[in-house]
Amino acid sequence: MSDWDVRQSFIMSRKPRKVHVQLTLDQARKPQGRGGWRPGAGRPKGRTRVAHVTREEFAPTHPHHVTLRIVPDLPSLRRECFVKTIGDAIARSHRAGFRIVHFNVEPNHLHLITEASSKDSHARGI
Repeated sequence: MSDWDVRQSFIMSRKPRKVHVQLTLDQARKPQGRGGWRPGAGRPKGRTRVAHVTREEFAPTHPHHVTLRIVPDLPSLRRECFVKTIGDAIARSHRAGFRIVHFNVEPNHLHLITEASSKDSHARGI
């Protein structure tokens, strides 16, 4: 088989290209199916959903790591006035059944190590 025959058989075996059609304005503006103006737009059907299960129970002796983030474009939390305010708020948050054992202030978030006697007191303390 010559080189020309090999090239010719390769060209003949390729799939034909898809012909793209220019839509009219009426066709382009007509919603089709799942929720958008473009064909195939929107969330696909049959997508599996995330199971919303309840948080597991924990022993009161187990500490929890909690991260609290702030919205972007705010000044750094590590400024002296913010750190003082955060420290005061943490001191006031100690209640029967909940306490913050340790905290770390980062520019855009806080790390807290907490202990709580129950799931309810943990949720209320945070």
